[in-house]
Amino acid sequence: MGMAIEQWLQSLSEEEREETERDLREQFEEYRADHQEELVQTSVVHVAVEDGDLRVGETGTVPGEPLNQFALDKYEGTLRIATTIPRAGDAKSTNQLHVLDSETLTQEDKVTGMGQDQRIYSVRYVGDTAYLVTFRQVDPFYVVDFEEPRDPELLGKLKLPGFSNYLHPVDNQTVLGIGKEDREVKAALFDVSDPTTPEVGDDLKLDKAENTGLVVDYTGGELEVVKEVRADAPVSRARYVDDYLYVFAGNEIIVLDQTDWSRETTLSVGE
Repeated sequence: MGMAIEQWLQSLSEEEREETERDLREQFEEYRADHQEELVQTSVVHVAVEDGDLRVGETGTVPGEPLNQFALDKYEGTLRIATTIPRAGDAKSTNQLHVLDSETLTQEDKVTGMGQDQRIYSVRYVGDTAYLVTFRQVDPFYVVDFEEPRDPELLGKLKLPGFSNYLHPVDNQTVLGIGKEDREVKAALFDVSDPTTPEVGDDLKLDKAENTGLVVDYTGGELEVVKEVRADAPVSRARYVDDYLYVFAGNEIIVLDQTDWSRETTLSVGE
């Protein structure tokens, strides 16, 4: 088919060929824009565990792509999925939060209008509330209400520089965001006590060396660096076990005593 079209185009005059190619491009871009939600879809499969066996049940689809595991959440008989629908032709990228029936996987409702021409950078569900961050040049922080699980409502948003690619609920009035601004790591505390007008309670830029881990205290509504952890390799993760914080950096595990943040020991692994 492609060769036949190419041969037909070559049979035209230069002016006719240029006009035809221009018309084809325009029609193709128009088609992509009109069918934006159909071009990229995510399939959802209900898998049940019965007496130790896996059983595939209902299936469903939503337009767009979820960011990660935090973009999905089962709540009150529904499945909530936040997706980004990529740019298609002249149609800008959009973000949607879909509500499916958790058994039949049929769509109940969706929330739109979040971050046009942006993509989702982080999502977190806390009971009957969802928090989302989208980004392109600024970081809109969105609050979505699920008091009616099958009829969600976009309550409020806040624009600020940079973005958060991880959200962590501190309590029912505060959300901690970790991300970047001007290529520096940034932490921000979002005050969501009034979900219609979320605010930044405090923020902190963490412009330390690459091989430095930071312990940040976020109690009391303020952010404070309480310990710098220097390592020979980039710090990849950390985990609390009882009163100790284990910091993983390359082949090292650095153990800190949480009571005074002193370094207890450093273990070498994988050598």
